[in-house]
Amino acid sequence: MRTGSSYKVIAKRIQEQLSHLQRYSELVAEKQKVQNDIDAKDKALATLDESVKNSKVQLERLEHLMAEGRAFELVHLVVDNEPCPVCGSTEHPQLASKPELYPTKEEIEAAREVRDEALQKQASEIGQKETLVIRLHELEEDFNDQVSKLTSSIVGFSEDTFDSIQQDLLSQMNRLTALHSDTEQLSKTMATNEDVLS
Repeated sequence: MRTGSSYKVIAKRIQEQLSHLQRYSELVAEKQKVQNDIDAKDKALATLDESVKNSKVQLERLEHLMAEGRAFELVHLVVDNEPCPVCGSTEHPQLASKPELYPTKEEIEAAREVRDEALQKQASEIGQKETLVIRLHELEEDFNDQVSKLTSSIVGFSEDTFDSIQQDLLSQMNRLTALHSDTEQLSKTMATNEDVLS
C-alpha cells in the first residue's frame, strides 16, 4: 500500500513541474507572438507616417494654390494708393499672378479626405500597438512569476536548461509509470500465489 501512495506523491510532484514547464513554454510562445505583432505595427506605422506626411503636403500645396488663385481673381480690384482687398496694404509692389494649377474645391476636399483617412489609420494602428505593448508587459510579469515558480521547484532551472529538464521529467514520469505498473502486476501475482499456497 505504501508504494502506491509514494507513487502518487512522486507522480503528482513531477506532473506539477511538467505543468509549470508547459505554462512557461506557452508564455514564451505568446510573448514572441505579441512582440512579432508589435514589430509588424512598427513597420505599418512607418509606412503610414510617410503616407500622412505626403497627404498633408499635398493638401497644403492645393490649399496654397487655391489661395493664390483667389488672390489672382481679385487683382482687377487693386487700385494704386487704395487698400488691397486681400491684405489691406496701400502699397502693391507685386500683384498676384495666375497659379500654374488652380484646384477645385472638390480636389481640395478629396485631398482632405485622403489626409483624414491616413490620420485615422495611423491613430488606429497606434492604439492597437499600445494595446499590444500593455499585453506584452502583462505577459512579461506572468513570465517572471513562472520563472520564479520553476527556479524554486526545479533545481538548476534556466531558459537554457528548459528543454533538457522537460525531457528528463517526461522520461522520469514514463519510468515511474512503468515501474508502478510492474509493481501492481507483481503485487497481484504475489496475492494470487499466496491464495494458492494457503
